[in-house]
Amino acid sequence: TRVYSVESVPVGLTSLADHRLQLPPAQVEGFVLALAQTLGAAPGTAAPLANPKAQKWVREVAKDLQANRGASLVVADEYLSRAAQVLVHGINQSLGNVGTTVFYQDPVEADPVDHVQSLAELVRDMNAGQVQALMMLDGVNPVYTAPADLPFRDALEKVALRVHHGLFQDETSNHCHWHINAAHELESWGDARSFDGTVSILQPLIEPLYGGKTAAELVAATLANQADATGYDLVRQYWTPRLPGLAAGLADVAKGTDAAGGGSITTLLGFGGAFPGAPGIGTNPGTNSGANTPPPAAGSPAAAPQPGGAAPAAGATAAGVNAAFEKAWREAVHAGLIPATAARPATAAFNGGAASQAAGEIQAALAAVKPGEITLLLRPDPTIWDGRYASNVWLQELPKPVTKIVWDNALILGVKTAEKHGLTYHDTADVSVGGRTVKGVAVWVLPGVAEDTAVLHLGYGREAAGKASGMGFNAYPLRTSQALWAAPGLAVKGAGGRYIVACTQNHHAMRGVAFRTILHEDEEAAQQQEARHVIRTGTLAELQRDPQFIQKDREVPPRDETLYKNFEYNGHAWGMSIDLSVCTGCSACIVACQAENNIPSVGKGQVLARREMHWLRVDRYWEGALDEPASFHYQPLPCMQCENAPCEVVCPVAATVHSDEGLNDMVYNRCVGTRYCSNNCPYKVRRFNFLRYSDKSTPVLELVN
Repeated sequence: TRVYSVESVPVGLTSLADHRLQLPPAQVEGFVLALAQTLGAAPGTAAPLANPKAQKWVREVAKDLQANRGASLVVADEYLSRAAQVLVHGINQSLGNVGTTVFYQDPVEADPVDHVQSLAELVRDMNAGQVQALMMLDGVNPVYTAPADLPFRDALEKVALRVHHGLFQDETSNHCHWHINAAHELESWGDARSFDGTVSILQPLIEPLYGGKTAAELVAATLANQADATGYDLVRQYWTPRLPGLAAGLADVAKGTDAAGGGSITTLLGFGGAFPGAPGIGTNPGTNSGANTPPPAAGSPAAAPQPGGAAPAAGATAAGVNAAFEKAWREAVHAGLIPATAARPATAAFNGGAASQAAGEIQAALAAVKPGEITLLLRPDPTIWDGRYASNVWLQELPKPVTKIVWDNALILGVKTAEKHGLTYHDTADVSVGGRTVKGVAVWVLPGVAEDTAVLHLGYGREAAGKASGMGFNAYPLRTSQALWAAPGLAVKGAGGRYIVACTQNHHAMRGVAFRTILHEDEEAAQQQEARHVIRTGTLAELQRDPQFIQKDREVPPRDETLYKNFEYNGHAWGMSIDLSVCTGCSACIVACQAENNIPSVGKGQVLARREMHWLRVDRYWEGALDEPASFHYQPLPCMQCENAPCEVVCPVAATVHSDEGLNDMVYNRCVGTRYCSNNCPYKVRRFNFLRYSDKSTPVLELVN
């Protein structure tokens, strides 16, 4: 396979592309139009692109796609315009990819809406006094996240009763009369649908610790007068009659009077059985429930259609049906999903008129771009998303996949754009777009960001996020309902200040090993520093041509002489493989390691002192010119469990030792903190807890202290 990426800013997956082209946002959409016209998916002849390299790319990519008709895939970033999305659908249609690599699905939402339009209508109705009570569920925080041109907070003050339901008190709950404690996802029963419509049963790990309620429980209590219904009851009573496995069970029960005897199915359906509030036994569209169930006797009460769909079977007893319900439900809970609930692929015909309109919109947008004008890209933060996870210290201290920044966001600029405005790392700048300004934003320079492009992540600058309040910079004032993800015409002006951003990428770096600053670096010196090739890459063709191309460049020839006795391994052997060719640098492994090993978070100040405690890191490297890297590489680096570990031989108290199974073990109660092991680790993965990071606010620890 080959992956081509045309982008304005590198992200995890696309940065791994075999071929990468960076273009400003408007030119990315111009590339889409030119490619669509070349492939016949859009009317007109492809006009020459402003970037000669992009022009060549259009020809080569079109040629490769044509050679792989029906086995290729073109995907548009979800943040691209509607016009670009239309043309990408047209490209896939023209290549014959629909039905082979592309499938369409109807929305899985019960009532699909345009969310931005719906929010605008709500704000309008609140301002008009048409909303008397408003309940906001599942921790939504529109006072903080609503687009700047929709003054949600001011409109909310005009509502007579304001109720907020969420895990935390936040900016929105501070403007409400009531805040209702929400149950955490790990405390909740619920259901969900995947993109293809498959239903999953969500199960909790524990009972709610603080009496939290799920959104379903809250809605049932307020709208259905079921204040005592639990999340388990609600999920079970809705899905059990709709389970595919129920049909076979009911067919068996209907063969005669059940041995358990007693009652009738009408008793159960009259809510006198084990499933109070059950909507009845029936079929769910798209499933095979009830497919083989015999019909009831004509004229019997059981023959009446039930709310769920089909009528129950004649001859079934309450006990038998109860057992069938229980069996089907248990099978669904055990599997975690309900089979046969996926929606059938939808059919869609490409609209040539829409392609013409899309082409016109992109051409108009290209013509409106002024030379040197900066486009601001607004993106959810890779770790705390839109701000909802701002209170999660694991995610705050997790290095972001490409920048490796922690505890902050920053205005990310490419090398040329930063030089043009006289800005570098840790400078501050005032940014304005459409008459809206955010002052004193920290600047970060990142190779791979296209010229005349700036990126600012959402989710920071919170005012009511507990200890996370005030961290970073709030980008939402720059966001409008008409420019949710991209805003041309950004003005950037140096503010003359300094704001230190914590970044882990260059921590543990050794001089002479691929270390350089981004700006004003002497290229010859940089090349000399990189002579050791701390990360080595190659293509499959290079590997086939020279299978030893990695090993032959090792710095030190192997030596057999040693003063130490060799280890003998006669028992178990342990190993872990990491496929570097597919690692996207997402850093999920770091969070998993932190959770499994109870690793503390240390805070921004200690990270700046290079004292982060993560036992695993993912280094990021780029290849090629600083202003336009050809590719990025990610290198996960855990403890290497060395066969002859340098950390073991220097420890004066044998706190780190070699096991009989080849593992590098640590005996914590022997450690006296010399940190010789850290000094002697060639991979720099040793960590030392300089401070006591445990929770000192608990009563027991207060007594100890």
